[in-house]
Amino acid sequence: MPEARAKMNWRIGGLLGKIAIVTGIGQDGPADITDNWGNGAGIALALTRNGAQVFGCDIKLDAAQRTKSRIDAAVPDAKVEVMKADVTSSSSVDRFVQECLNKHGRIDILVNNVGKSEKGGPGRHD
Repeated sequence: MPEARAKMNWRIGGLLGKIAIVTGIGQDGPADITDNWGNGAGIALALTRNGAQVFGCDIKLDAAQRTKSRIDAAVPDAKVEVMKADVTSSSSVDRFVQECLNKHGRIDILVNNVGKSEKGGPGRHD
């Protein structure tokens, strides 16, 4: 009987040395969150566990820094850098990308993960 849920087959170290940009790396919520990871934070965690270096941004620098601290605690040899960037501003995105290129010389992986959810679920449009 096939499993109902697909398994992700991550190979440890499979992304060794790759440079990954992750937007929306921060997570709103209390600073003492321990079990929950937002999408961007969870993606960044998976990337670092597999050897990638993550260059992340969020509109809220404190949220991005909190994610960096959590990843550093979970993956001792993780290489994570974060900065503030607003992806709705082309000049802010340009600065973010240029900073990554200045530090690393390339971008191998791009994760566009910016989003916002609110209480009440999706709206209805008739």
